[in-house]
Amino acid sequence: MMDKEKGVFSILYTPKKEELYTQYAADWNWSGNSTWNRSYREGVSWSFLEGLDEDAYMAILDRFGLSKFRNELPMEKLRRMSPVELIKYRKNKRKEIPDLPQIKVRSDTLGYHLELRG
Repeated sequence: MMDKEKGVFSILYTPKKEELYTQYAADWNWSGNSTWNRSYREGVSWSFLEGLDEDAYMAILDRFGLSKFRNELPMEKLRRMSPVELIKYRKNKRKEIPDLPQIKVRSDTLGYHLELRG
């Protein structure tokens, strides 16, 4: 399972109020805390930001193909759902909605190769 994997599952995103020269990511398991949080990079190093904002929340929903289920996955609930749990959630939705396409979900973390199908 993802929770036992070494590494951080990251989703790079661009906030609505984009700041030039800054990269943002939504990260699962930063510092081993098993929640989604944010990080940003100005230059070389990434810095931790606790919690999610609207932009990071939407980036996670979009990556996992769950945007249309936003009302069922409020931010605080989603924040505690691992990438594996989000894929399982999507697979269950595919049983209910047969025309929901299967997707591949990958981490944007450099050198961390994990692919999930849902």
